[in-house]
Amino acid sequence: MLRAMLFASSMAWVHMARGAPTEFLPKRRCDQDCPTPMPAACAIQIDVTPACCEAGKNISSDNSSISNFCSACRGTANKNIAADMESMCPGVPLSEVGLHRGVRLLHNLSMRAAAIEFRDRLSLGGGSTDVCAVQDGDCSVQVNPQYKAIFKGINATSSTCCSSLAPILANSGPISDSDKVAFCHGCQEEMAENVDLESLYQVVC
Repeated sequence: MLRAMLFASSMAWVHMARGAPTEFLPKRRCDQDCPTPMPAACAIQIDVTPACCEAGKNISSDNSSISNFCSACRGTANKNIAADMESMCPGVPLSEVGLHRGVRLLHNLSMRAAAIEFRDRLSLGGGSTDVCAVQDGDCSVQVNPQYKAIFKGINATSSTCCSSLAPILANSGPISDSDKVAFCHGCQEEMAENVDLESLYQVVC
């Protein structure tokens, strides 16, 4: 009798696991996405709390903004932000993982004056932008598991630029000569249509 009850119980668990697997898997909350809009591109990090996301967008040279960032992002699950904290926050132990080259390129792109002014205008106007939503003709690149980028409109006429952009941003180390040549040649025309791509082009090429 006891054996039969245990068998029935185990079979019910198996049925539940097979029939509803999502009940046993953690779901990623959409409010943990951290989009950083730019005039014609968007950098999106995942697994970031709203407070950490906001603090990260407002980092400047003054110590208070850095202190704010270090406090708001303490214990972050996002490895890219954790790497930033290692270089910026006192008392954070260093890991063996270096800064991701593509992540650093996007960070510098999103923190340039034109991008900051763009976000300031959005904030003051209370408006919304579709720059962080993938639409037809956009190029979406998965930089690493917790970071993706969208460049608006550069995939509309040719996929060459987008395919050559991916190795530049997804690369964790130095850019290879072949990847650099492919990007600089493949995006030469498209950069005139996207100011953020143009800024990235000037840095890489």
